[in-house]
Amino acid sequence: FFQDYDGDGTLEYISLSSADLGYPKLKRKYYALDLFAERPFDGVWYGKLDYTFSRNYGNAEGQLLSDLGQADVSQTQNFDFPELMRDASGLLPNHRKHQIKALGMYQFAPEWIVSMRGIYASGRPRNCLGGYDYPDRATNPSVGYGSSFFICDGRPVPRGTFGNLPAVYSLDLGLRYAPKAVEGLQFAVDVYNVANRQSATGIWERRNQGTSVTTVSPDWGRVINYTAPRSIEFTLRYDWGRGRSRSSSDTASTGGALPNG
Repeated sequence: FFQDYDGDGTLEYISLSSADLGYPKLKRKYYALDLFAERPFDGVWYGKLDYTFSRNYGNAEGQLLSDLGQADVSQTQNFDFPELMRDASGLLPNHRKHQIKALGMYQFAPEWIVSMRGIYASGRPRNCLGGYDYPDRATNPSVGYGSSFFICDGRPVPRGTFGNLPAVYSLDLGLRYAPKAVEGLQFAVDVYNVANRQSATGIWERRNQGTSVTTVSPDWGRVINYTAPRSIEFTLRYDWGRGRSRSSSDTASTGGALPNG
């Protein structure tokens, strides 16, 4: 900072470190162990099973602040005040301890392919965020941030230690038809989240109302985000390159196209 503190017209240089101001260092870490078994497509079927064990932890998610539902990129309130970062180190919103993915495809006829994709992921960690309840409450300007601190009912509750949301899982199915008569043409239908299971992926984690440290918000625990509901997608696709290749030469059919992705 440059500030004329003594009024003599000369700016004094003041240097303050993050430690002087009471700020911790920013930390965001991720590690994962990924194991998979895969069977290559042999003209009939393909399969892959993937398991990931991971941990995502630190004191800042990144450019968003999912704890508060704050989605204005790069403008979160993290590090606005040191008090906001107390007990902020722990499991981050993107933490999914276990993830399992299963992919499969079966060509039951030369022109027809069915496919499936199943996904399971552990629920994200929860927080309990409360109003500022420290000794200097009467004079500390961070009180105006309301129920944004890792303190709940008067006691510290470090990030990610208030349980977990439900696990997320879904099943997608697909069907492809690639007629031999028109090489390069493909019809497809995909059904996403067949069981229409809509799991909670975000809740209102602010326990107190306004700047209170005792009044419980009526929105406390309310679900604010779900996984996408069941949907159906129809696709008509023509691969111009394959169509021209077929029309210009008498090549044999490949027996159907592979599913997209």
